[in-house]
Amino acid sequence: MIGVYALAALAAAMLPLVYLTILNATLGQHDLQSKHGWHIALNVLANVLCLVFAFKARGSIPNRLKSSMVGVFFAFGILLLAILAARLYYSRPVLIASFFASIALVAVFALLKERYGVRRIGVVPQGIDGKTMCMLGPDAMLLASPNEPVWAYDVIVINWSNVQDRRWSQFATRAILSGCEVQHVAAYIEDQQGRVLAEHFEADHAATPRTSHYITTYKRPLDVLFVIAVAPLALFILGIASLAILITMGRPIFFTQMRMGVDGKPFRMYKLRTMIQSAPGAACVATSVGDKRVTPLGKFLRRVRIDEIPQFYNILIGNMSLIGPRPEQPELARRYARNLPAFNNRTMLRPGITGWAQVRGTYAADEHETVNKLAYDLYYVKHASFVMDLSVVLQTFKTLLTGNSAR
Repeated sequence: MIGVYALAALAAAMLPLVYLTILNATLGQHDLQSKHGWHIALNVLANVLCLVFAFKARGSIPNRLKSSMVGVFFAFGILLLAILAARLYYSRPVLIASFFASIALVAVFALLKERYGVRRIGVVPQGIDGKTMCMLGPDAMLLASPNEPVWAYDVIVINWSNVQDRRWSQFATRAILSGCEVQHVAAYIEDQQGRVLAEHFEADHAATPRTSHYITTYKRPLDVLFVIAVAPLALFILGIASLAILITMGRPIFFTQMRMGVDGKPFRMYKLRTMIQSAPGAACVATSVGDKRVTPLGKFLRRVRIDEIPQFYNILIGNMSLIGPRPEQPELARRYARNLPAFNNRTMLRPGITGWAQVRGTYAADEHETVNKLAYDLYYVKHASFVMDLSVVLQTFKTLLTGNSAR
């Protein structure tokens, strides 16, 4: 955050040179006088005042940008009044440049503050357990009393349904009226971390992606076009990988397994074999970190996701999508659904080769990890869109380079 302030100071220090260059271009070097110096100083002062408004603004980023823009108009309103009242010299090119420079400065530094600044998060304690506090992060602090000053916090997090003491409701109301950002705990976690807590997911959340034109009309054709476009390269890589498996592990080359598809319908999913064959009748177990069943070649194929290439066939026949929640084994899915009622909501969209949970570095080998993965899957079910899918594709390329979340 210190670097952001230093950058703001550097920008303010360079503005006089910009305005001096504009005056030189419009008047000529020999015509500069002290009145021009005062005009530059007043414009820089207005710019600095706008930056102060930007750094003092609180609440969500839209509210802070709105407050900062109001500050720009306020600062230049005062500047124009001072010029008119005192009949001071002014340069229209400099005034115009200074005005738009202020707009650019407050927008950039408001976004930088959002990205690098430490937000003061106050948490209303009623209805908040230790698990939720861990999710909120180390910057979140439990409020000791409803009498605490609201100006001391950037965000107030509250679980409205569990607030019993009326004084906390009054505290939240004061915060809202003062311009402080007030969010339900589930909404805050969703906005900041890109996941939806299972206990706060409602069935109608899935209605938005299911009825959107992107999901119902465009997503499936785009999947098919992608598979056709990459087919030559995919088949070449698949051939080399298949030969390597045949030489090092023998037959079978492909691994097939029943998985849970859209609306809970089972389908047969195809992969390259990366593990030693399980004994007949062995129980279904998810792959864990350092799983001894994965062969050395299998570890490489998993790390670069080559083992997933046969699933392009599943996309072509309509079992899967390029992007979506990963399909679970039916036995594991039924086991998780007994303890996690929201688990079956993952199947409201086609399962994917990659997905929001995968690019967030989340993999589920047990029920505890499944709870975390489910939160990201539910977020995708709720917010699925072309922009989000594009983001997942770009982040997938990053995971292919790092091998993040591969097991």
